[in-house]
Amino acid sequence: MDKLRKGLCNICDVMELIMAVFVVIAIVIAAIAIIPAVEEFWNTRMDKGSLIKFLDNVFMVIIGIEFLKMLCKPDTGNIIEVLIFVSARHLIMQSPNAIDTLLFIVGICVLFVFQKFMEENKDDESILKKIKEKLRSNDKKIDVKEE
Repeated sequence: MDKLRKGLCNICDVMELIMAVFVVIAIVIAAIAIIPAVEEFWNTRMDKGSLIKFLDNVFMVIIGIEFLKMLCKPDTGNIIEVLIFVSARHLIMQSPNAIDTLLFIVGICVLFVFQKFMEENKDDESILKKIKEKLRSNDKKIDVKEE
């Protein structure tokens, strides 16, 4: 049963890498498509919605890059970054009412606080790990001296 479970996990890892390759291809295509969008934005820069349309293209590439990072290195920080960018894109691209805007801003703030909390805990864990390693090495030194 463990061999089957391990085999399925390996298949999932390979499928995830294949999907990451497709995401890279899509990001490259979308990034290339931004070049004509820059020219279009320049030509229509005085129009009301031209900046929003241009930012929509840019946000899609950024979200794709963050999603790729999440696929390649899935950790809490990358997932939170993707959620922040998706929320920011939705807030900027859509025209939500005042309550929706407030809720999105509060949600993004909560994500930033959570991200900061996770970073602080990561530092605490690495410090604790170093202390434990020093204590172990000191225990070994003491054992050698006693013999």
